[in-house]
Amino acid sequence: MQEKIAYFLINPTTEIVFWAPSYEIAASTVILWSQGKFGAEPIEEQGGYVPIFLEGGAITWFQETFGRSLEESFLSDPKAHAETLETFHYADADDEDRLLGNENDHCFSAHQMAAHIRTRHGCQT
Repeated sequence: MQEKIAYFLINPTTEIVFWAPSYEIAASTVILWSQGKFGAEPIEEQGGYVPIFLEGGAITWFQETFGRSLEESFLSDPKAHAETLETFHYADADDEDRLLGNENDHCFSAHQMAAHIRTRHGCQT
């Protein structure tokens, strides 16, 4: 079993932690889910930094960094993307209690996207 890389989601409101099997999966998951509005930073030294792309440029950055498109990355392993989204959780229990089910609940949104991927791409658990 491959060891997963722990990341902080870079976002202005709450601290969210997630795990991904690789830097590429972390980057493509965060970019596709947030449309480039959030980034990611590895908690430990393994893994790589995913910048925030408020002004665009995420698609080009991804292609230059990984040598293939976001679509190719996603379609090569939709299950890994769903599993990564399912690991999104609040680092602070107070945030989880305060935001759960709220329209600003980023973790709930990530989990919904994971469920959609699993249904659409036939990668149930």
